[in-house]
Amino acid sequence: MAPKDKPARAMSRHTRRLAILARGVVTPSVLDACLREREPGGLLDRLVHEGALDSRQARDLERRADTSQRLPVFKPLPPLPNIDALAGKELAGIRLLHKLGQGGTGTVYAGRTKDGQKVAVKILEPALAHRGPTRRRFFSEAQALIRIDDPRIVRVHWGGKDRNLYYLVLEYVSTETLEDLVRARARLEPDVALRLACQVALGLAAAHEEGIVHRDVKPRNILVLDESRAKLADFGNALVSEQTRRIVVGSVRFMAPEQCLDARIDHRCDIYSLGAVLHYALCGSPPFDGLKVMQIVQGHLSKPPPPLRSLRPELPAQLEALVLRCLAKEPQARFADASQLLHALTRTLGLLAG
Repeated sequence: MAPKDKPARAMSRHTRRLAILARGVVTPSVLDACLREREPGGLLDRLVHEGALDSRQARDLERRADTSQRLPVFKPLPPLPNIDALAGKELAGIRLLHKLGQGGTGTVYAGRTKDGQKVAVKILEPALAHRGPTRRRFFSEAQALIRIDDPRIVRVHWGGKDRNLYYLVLEYVSTETLEDLVRARARLEPDVALRLACQVALGLAAAHEEGIVHRDVKPRNILVLDESRAKLADFGNALVSEQTRRIVVGSVRFMAPEQCLDARIDHRCDIYSLGAVLHYALCGSPPFDGLKVMQIVQGHLSKPPPPLRSLRPELPAQLEALVLRCLAKEPQARFADASQLLHALTRTLGLLAG
């Protein structure tokens, strides 16, 4: 404490501010200042001399300043795992075998459980895992699939987090996608395209009955087991119940106009997307394509889709009308639901067989 006969010095604005803070909540900046000026005549003594603190408060502040010097030691954060190099490693008790595919939000590996079951493991990209909405959308796939029990839907077994990696364990389906099949053949025969579309419509009907909208029906998400069996995969963008999210999701070449506008959507956006997929399967290209995203979006919003028979004259008029109805700009002009679409698909398939 400064001697009583020592002349008092006027406090600076900074010292006065610290004095005011010392009367109430002691902040880290005050403690740091006290540590820097602990010599006789320093800040603590000046605060006591000016009446901002009494001796007891000064001793308490000094003790707290000493405590604050014991800074915790923080270990450096480990680097983010490289999910492109996990083959041969173990995650949540599953041996990861090889990479099956990769998308914008994560990577899918083939894996084998300890009891020998082969599974697919979908891992969320670590750089995106800290985002709450991204994590919620990732696990919405599990929530959606658990509610659907249909052989045309890829099943989910479980999900969780292991060593800072978020993952889903899915049914393993060793097959090619509809995109792979169309690229290999250039375009599909009408009966093959219709049979596969029937499978997807059945899966969508099961999902829609549970109040789940897929929102990303596209050739890459349709797994083809053979020419008459298919499974719908990747419910990572699924919209559950009556919720709406103000975020545009989906693949722009197969996206309904209302999705492009970020408007309220329902199950009929999946019907539009399946119509675009059917167009792709029959003609080798989606109804609207181009190098620029806005060019494709403008097509969905305002341009009529090209009639199938302008690209494949041999296709029946009934099939062309079915696809055009799926691709109607207004949802109410499309098929009312996936079951009604399925009925139209099977009827058209019967006309081809007859």
